[in-house]
Amino acid sequence: MRDKEELRHACGSVIDEESWSVIRATQRHSALNYNPYPIVVRRHSGAYGAYLYTVEGHRVLDLLAGYSAVFSHRWDVPIRALTAELSSGTDLTSRGVYTERFAEFCEKITALTGYDRVLPASDGRSSTEPVIDAFFMHAERRGIKKPNIILMDKYFHGRARTFTTNALFDSSQHEGKGPRVAGIDVVADVLEMEKKINENTAGIFMEVHRGEGGPLFDNGAYVRAWEAAREHNIPIAVDEVQTGFYRCGHLWAWQESGLKYRPDAMVLGKALGGGIMPVSALVGTEEFMSVFTPGSHGSTFGGFAPACAVACSVIDYVREHPEMGARANEIGARFAKNLAGIPNVSVRNRGALIALQIEGISTTEPLCLEMLLGEHDPRVFMKHGHVYGNTAYVRIAPPILAIENSMIDEACHNTIAPVLRRAREIVGSGC
Repeated sequence: MRDKEELRHACGSVIDEESWSVIRATQRHSALNYNPYPIVVRRHSGAYGAYLYTVEGHRVLDLLAGYSAVFSHRWDVPIRALTAELSSGTDLTSRGVYTERFAEFCEKITALTGYDRVLPASDGRSSTEPVIDAFFMHAERRGIKKPNIILMDKYFHGRARTFTTNALFDSSQHEGKGPRVAGIDVVADVLEMEKKINENTAGIFMEVHRGEGGPLFDNGAYVRAWEAAREHNIPIAVDEVQTGFYRCGHLWAWQESGLKYRPDAMVLGKALGGGIMPVSALVGTEEFMSVFTPGSHGSTFGGFAPACAVACSVIDYVREHPEMGARANEIGARFAKNLAGIPNVSVRNRGALIALQIEGISTTEPLCLEMLLGEHDPRVFMKHGHVYGNTAYVRIAPPILAIENSMIDEACHNTIAPVLRRAREIVGSGC
């Protein structure tokens, strides 16, 4: 984290002492495993609709939406469900007894997804780890002595050691965490994947569109991976934590290739909790989920009543509003149109998951800082991404239900496009 004077000098921003006291307290007492952007969202009414509100009184258009978790800040649908459950339902966390809320959640999520069973959890990590467990348990069942699981390069499945020690695109995930976990192969592309498959292959796990990796969008790799899995009779699972619930135009990103290409299992999260509750889930076919037996996996808050109430409200809303997919496509197309023609910048999207690709710079963090802290109207919050060779990325993932066309146009014309046109100058100045 750069200090106060450096940020003021670099971006011309004046951050109130109240904000700096919050930043200093966080840095003093929190583990430094995050490096937040230096704004402080105010305690009361700090987020509503598509906007964040800072203690200095600035209104900031949120184009990250909690990494695709937020449909709309202060969304009344999950808030009503949670309020009702807390006031007249139960706060039971234990899966040691049956609960009506968990049964309702199981019925609703399997109906929505078309899968047979669900393993509930509370975040992406706690839902992706059991995918790997299931692959290994299936391998044991099949008598595979040295099982091997295939992951795709530039993926992000959370920060469990299984994944971080094998991650290739972000050294901060794996440095100092010891050797790579045995039995995991990370392949650069689908061609390498096809060559790697052998009698020891226990499963394939991938993101259809790699949200954290760029975003990087599918170029046909998923269909080929699915076909390879079927040919060799091995399970395939997809991570829809960032791409599910119409983020990419379809209810699930894999559906872009056609309904016949349904994976054996799918991981959900983020948006499932409506932006207010940590909820995630692994859903799968009867065959895939059959390896889970009592004691083989668990989650203290996986399936607890308030989380189930929130998730059920989100599922009901999504089932009743399939037009969300068309709206996501419209959002992405509008950003792409507004930002077309900027030198050295290309815009790609799948629905409302949007990637800005900028040539000839080494980082996009100064651009995101300028949009957030500079004297722009509106100020804009979005996430700098990774750099591959000569191309640096910015991720845009606006709140689908709250973002309006006028907000998109204003943000693109007044803030995003002007900053992108000055990208090399801004990055060179260190802002």
